[in-house]
Amino acid sequence: MEVQEPTDYTMRVEKVTPAGLEISQELIHQGVGEQKMLDCFHYDNYTLEEAMDKWKVKPKTLDSSDNHTHNTIFNKTHTDCFGLSELYLDGEYSIPSNGGFYVVVAYQGEGTLQCNGEEYPYKQGDEIFISAAIENVTFKSTVSSKLLLCYPPS
Repeated sequence: MEVQEPTDYTMRVEKVTPAGLEISQELIHQGVGEQKMLDCFHYDNYTLEEAMDKWKVKPKTLDSSDNHTHNTIFNKTHTDCFGLSELYLDGEYSIPSNGGFYVVVAYQGEGTLQCNGEEYPYKQGDEIFISAAIENVTFKSTVSSKLLLCYPPS
C-alpha cells in the first residue's frame, strides 16, 4: 500500500508500463518537464544502513495491551499532509472520534467493526471509510488483524 499526500500531480519515472504500453510525456511529468521532474530527486550516495538510519520511520506505540498494539507511523511531527497509524489486533479495541474522517485498510486478518449500534464485517483487503460523524468505532478481530488507519491532512 502506498500512502501519499493528496495532490493533483503524480510524477512517473517509467516511460513504458509492465504490459509494454508507452506512457505519454504529459502523464509522465504532468507538464512540468522531464528535467524539472528529475530535479526533485536526491542523487546522494548512501549505503543501505546509512539510508535506513537517515530516513526509516520507526513506529511509536500509542496504546498497548495483551490483545492490541496501536502505533503511530506518520503524524504531524513528520508531515501535515497525511497521517498513518497501525493497529495490531487479537481481540477488541475502541477508537474514539478524532473530529475528522479516516479510512481503515484491513491489511490482514478479519473481524467486525461496531459503530452507531451496527456491526459490519471486515476482511483482508477491505477499505472502510469512517465518517467524522461517528463518535466511536470498536474493532473485534476473529482472526489476528493488522489494520492501517489513514488520516487526511491535519
